[in-house]
Amino acid sequence: MVILSMIEPYVAYLLGALADGGCYKLSYKRKRSEYRCVWTQRELEWLEKSVVPRLVKLREKLGIEPKIKVYKGRTRYEARISSKALYEYMKNASKELDEALKRCSTRVITYWIRGLYDAEGDKSCKRIRIWSSNKTLLEKVRMGLRCIGIDSNGPYVDDKRHSVYVLEIPSKHRRKFLIIIRPEHPRIIMLT
Repeated sequence: MVILSMIEPYVAYLLGALADGGCYKLSYKRKRSEYRCVWTQRELEWLEKSVVPRLVKLREKLGIEPKIKVYKGRTRYEARISSKALYEYMKNASKELDEALKRCSTRVITYWIRGLYDAEGDKSCKRIRIWSSNKTLLEKVRMGLRCIGIDSNGPYVDDKRHSVYVLEIPSKHRRKFLIIIRPEHPRIIMLT
């Protein structure tokens, strides 16, 4: 029996993709503060086709007015919304995601891992790996993968990036991962 979560799949995707970014409360002089959620990526196409449309849908659902701004940095692009309502919604959705993982809500888990892999995964598809400096996050991914019947190795410290952990899908499960998770990143789609 599959138990459905309260998190909608497009929100789960945004939560996964948020691993390459984050939601922040910024404090300024004179007790002014700003609540900002940011998704970053080298590929502008991914932000425009996978992240921004979902942000538009979420913005409409929440009834918030702030614009989605896309900036070009030195090495990456950034989709950004400044909104306390969005900040709080994403924080609460993150807690709901933890519950969805405990209940093995496969649809939510699939979209969350898809967003995370698109943001932080190996784009070559020669190996299926996800990197993060947050070991606990990768342990949650491993738990989620187990719920949908995919084995993984790790997380362990990456030999080349000593302060980063990696979770890897063994070769016998790569095809299953690509079929079930169905990454959307344009560099991955071109290869599959």
